[in-house]
Amino acid sequence: MNNGIKILIGLIAAIFILAICMVVVAASFFVARGATRSGTPPVVEERAEQVEEATPLQEATVPLEMPVEPTALPAPTAVPEPDEGPAEAQTQPTTEAPAPAAQGTRPGANGEFTEEDLALLWEAWQLIAEEFDGELPSDEELTYAVIRGLVSGLDDPHTRFLDPESAQRTQERLEGSYEGIGAYVQENDQGFTEILRPIEGSPAEAAGLRPGDVVVAVDGESMAGRSLEEVISFILGPAGTEVTITFARDDEPEPFEVAITRAQITIPMVTSEMLEGNVGYVELVSFGTTAELDLSAAIQALLAQGAESLILDVRNNGGGLLTQSIAVADLFLPESVILYERNAAGEINEVFEADSGDLAEDIPLVVLVNEYSASASEIVAGAIRDHGRGVLIGETTFGKGSVQLPYTLSDGSQLNVTIAHWYTPENVNIDEQGIAPDIEVVADEALLIDNPDEDPQLQRALDYLTNGE
Repeated sequence: MNNGIKILIGLIAAIFILAICMVVVAASFFVARGATRSGTPPVVEERAEQVEEATPLQEATVPLEMPVEPTALPAPTAVPEPDEGPAEAQTQPTTEAPAPAAQGTRPGANGEFTEEDLALLWEAWQLIAEEFDGELPSDEELTYAVIRGLVSGLDDPHTRFLDPESAQRTQERLEGSYEGIGAYVQENDQGFTEILRPIEGSPAEAAGLRPGDVVVAVDGESMAGRSLEEVISFILGPAGTEVTITFARDDEPEPFEVAITRAQITIPMVTSEMLEGNVGYVELVSFGTTAELDLSAAIQALLAQGAESLILDVRNNGGGLLTQSIAVADLFLPESVILYERNAAGEINEVFEADSGDLAEDIPLVVLVNEYSASASEIVAGAIRDHGRGVLIGETTFGKGSVQLPYTLSDGSQLNVTIAHWYTPENVNIDEQGIAPDIEVVADEALLIDNPDEDPQLQRALDYLTNGE
């Protein structure tokens, strides 16, 4: 074997060991992660996607171009997890990856991880390097492939690896601005990326994209077998440039192409208005960096206009930052538990609590939820439900009950590691179960896009608040 091949194999082996170390020792970094409002926030994955972000928010719904994560084209997270995304992402600097263990060893329950354990990997790479009849990927691509392979072996859809470009775009989306077509997306059950809904006023809306449209190809390149993040990376691009996307739609016999000019997309974190009967309505689109501040300002304005009751709409919200979900829940709750964070052994790592004295602790409240409400949205909804603080109306939520901690690797790539699961104040883990509403009202998302004034879930919330039933 020549020296070049030996160096390549050695590099891959080192990266492989480093990645394993990070996964195994992630739990030991709970204190360092600063999971408080003033520290580095864990990501509540965002899918819905996966979202998420669908994000789920996936994780969870995910804004296309947002981690569902249900993680905007932008889901999930995030976590979150839950966005587009889905929802998987953070806005403050992520935790730096821990230093690698000594060469050839790995701490853990199974003892040492030696170079002999990598013999099979070395053997396979030697054969590929010497015998493969074709062009080998670059060293960087090979390294990323090894890490992705390691992550896929965990059987956890929310522990994910992002290359430097994807990590940077995730950060931008959490801050509420990016360049793309402007749509929330998620990964469907068949593994394809589909539109959750276009963002109002976006190029995606102008192009007539609809919920459920499945991305088949981008600029003529098939998206079959590609992850949500990969599809998003194909669609994102500089404002003013054009992308041609091939979609499949249920009521269309053949796939069709749509040419869309990308634009600078600014995602409003909160929208609000006064409705009949002095009911204030506020929609929280994502749990990004300014979610609590923007929501608080909107509620304050509604109260000044005479709002006597409130509707909080977190439908299609695939999640975002854990710190923001705690801050948002705190707006509506007196001093009480918001969530418990438990490790794999079921032990409590941390208890997150609300303080008394916030502006919306007493106003009558309805929370609108649907199948794409994920991760951080479920934290808020679960806390409000368990404390009897408000009524949930809509459909069962996505069901993402895990917390991801993002580690920034040495080249700017990012490894989001599931470090714990969260439980509602009544000690319920909603992972893969979701939260059932108090009053179930089913709505067709596609019909809502075409007829936004005919929203049965919103109408039921108005009836409940104005008539008490």
